[in-house]
Amino acid sequence: MARPAGRLLQGMLKDLPAAATAQLAGTPSRRDLTFRERDVAVLAASGVRSREIAERLGVSVRTVEGHIYRIYEKLDVRSREELAARIRAEDSAGV
Repeated sequence: MARPAGRLLQGMLKDLPAAATAQLAGTPSRRDLTFRERDVAVLAASGVRSREIAERLGVSVRTVEGHIYRIYEKLDVRSREELAARIRAEDSAGV
């Protein structure tokens, strides 16, 4: 019984935009982040250093680094460059 349901789901996914398909398929996105993590992710991806992010948000540098660590884990990225690429891709896909 699972096979017909799987085929039905695959057919439905073909009709969705790529961003929605990725979200349904379990690909992590910015939506998986907390509001503060999203703020930090956007700033970090745009090249703002941790110290400046901390000053802008009124938190410690250690707190920013903790957010960045969790962002990398949640989005499965390993650098700010990968984070920036992920955010650009989501923005262009309308996620």
